Amino acid sequence: MFDFQQKFCGKRYVANTFQSINEYGYVADLGVSAEYKFNDIWSGDIEIMNGEGYTDIQLDNGVKTSCGITITPVKQVAIRVYGDVENAHNGWRYTLTGFFGFRNDLIMIGAEASYKSNLDMTGGNNAWGLTGTGGINIFRKTQLFARYDYTTSVTVPGEDVQWNFLNDGRFAVVGLEYAFSENVKIALDYQGIFPYSYDKHISEAIYVNAMFRF
Repeated sequence: MFDFQQKFCGKRYVANTFQSINEYGYVADLGVSAEYKFNDIWSGDIEIMNGEGYTDIQLDNGVKTSCGITITPVKQVAIRVYGDVENAHNGWRYTLTGFFGFRNDLIMIGAEASYKSNLDMTGGNNAWGLTGTGGINIFRKTQLFARYDYTTSVTVPGEDVQWNFLNDGRFAVVGLEYAFSENVKIALDYQGIFPYSYDKHISEAIYVNAMFRF
């Protein structure tokens, strides 16, 4: 779910992925995975996982099964479709994600849509959202980048507002990244959280993020 998008956009060290922030899944999990490359354009993968993250033991008899298809019609374009399903706490729930990205030596653009059923293990408590990211190389080692997330949930029959209204909202990032090398990068960025609920305050901050990869 996370790996392809993280590698394509390359800003995991600045902010977590949409799915991770909104608890659609775990960044890492225990399980087995198989990937097959059909040709230079098509590849596919399947996974069978614990479904509860790699830090927790198996708390029930359910597992998460997932599969994905990646399409790269040309070097600059990538399309990824992913889905998973699990039987957790006596109820089925699934995730659907679609990603489209374009990248060349000057710009990078990525857009992703995600849907999660029974997010809090309650039937009918479904959620979905959109995330878009982009960057432009203004100098050889300096990139101006931005990201915008929109997350919302459905309105359960009989209720007046979305079931997850207190956690629904928008998330924005704007910043500058300087790459000393592929393995050492630093970013100065603004991050803002804008909840829909008037009971929660807007959160805005300036960060300095660094990545050191060995």
